[in-house]
Amino acid sequence: MTFAMKTLSFFIFVGSCVPVLAQTLDGSDVAQALKRTIALGQGLEQWQDLPQYPVSLSNAAEPTPVASSGYYSVAWDDETLYILGVFEQPQETLLADLPSETSEWWTGDTLEVFVRSTSGAEKLHFAMNPSGTPFAEFTSSVNYQAVSQLEETRWILEVAIPLNDVLPAVQVGDVWQFKVGRGYVSANEYSLWPNGGDFQGETNFGTLYFTETPEDPEELYIRLAPGLE
Repeated sequence: MTFAMKTLSFFIFVGSCVPVLAQTLDGSDVAQALKRTIALGQGLEQWQDLPQYPVSLSNAAEPTPVASSGYYSVAWDDETLYILGVFEQPQETLLADLPSETSEWWTGDTLEVFVRSTSGAEKLHFAMNPSGTPFAEFTSSVNYQAVSQLEETRWILEVAIPLNDVLPAVQVGDVWQFKVGRGYVSANEYSLWPNGGDFQGETNFGTLYFTETPEDPEELYIRLAPGLE
């Protein structure tokens, strides 16, 4: 049975017992955060066996793929949420030198992360440039670390956000709402995982699932589907 057939069968079975979803979801909307400790700045080898999720759909009302690709991965341990962003971009087009206090941070390139730990929780927003500088006026906290690597054809950013502090503590099996965005100003491209659309939108979150080891994406989605909002 295919994933689409299994998904259809699942929703037919549960019928009216499933609450109406606040957003359109499918298996590509679910990301897995694997439990491990990451040492920032020690190379991509630490991340190489983690799932990679494409940040590739535009912020248009009807999102389309952008020309410049990129991806993110997520890890965690008892103290920290780790996020890796890797984005294609010629270095000569990079706008990565805006200071933390800037009032027009959208005029530079960005990595943005949106988190809601429960359906009723405050939406937290972390905005930074490719050099790792947080935009203090427009981010929920500057109490995190970021290490960047600017290369000729791409930029890499590793971020470590404290848990049980800036973000809530987590354990295996927890589920958060989650979005990752990328701004590429000179190309006029603003892409957002999972489904594109308005960066600040309330109905285009994906799902972040905390686990110790990778799980089958199709089976995970089937298992989580009733509780996704």
